[in-house]
Amino acid sequence: MTSMAELETMTRTIWAEARGEPSAGQLAVGWVIQNRVKDNRFPDGYAEVCLQPMQFSCWNTGTPSIPEVRLYEPAWVLALETALAVMTRKVDDPTKGATHYLNIDETRKLRRNHDLPDWVSSLKVTAMIGRHTFLRAY
Repeated sequence: MTSMAELETMTRTIWAEARGEPSAGQLAVGWVIQNRVKDNRFPDGYAEVCLQPMQFSCWNTGTPSIPEVRLYEPAWVLALETALAVMTRKVDDPTKGATHYLNIDETRKLRRNHDLPDWVSSLKVTAMIGRHTFLRAY
């Protein structure tokens, strides 16, 4: 059974990581979290997956990606509905099992050498949704 704290953490993660994306992009981020919960290489719970250090940039220390939530704003409501749909598996996985994602353009802008992180080359691209590329192990 999922707790309210897990639902809130997953909703905040979807909201912060993909609030500028269409609903398909938010759904895909939710499925990455779900796929990690099911994968033995990651923690078992939604909150544990989302809060794992250096995994979701919105939770990284010093990253101002989690502004104050206005509980009834449309973006928050969409993230909450998305989190519930993924957690209850009422929607299919558009990422084809992805456990990682990144915005390639933004990642290159943030890195001095404009290269992608090393971990990208060890994964297979499964989908491109919105501005994000989704990946999983081969």
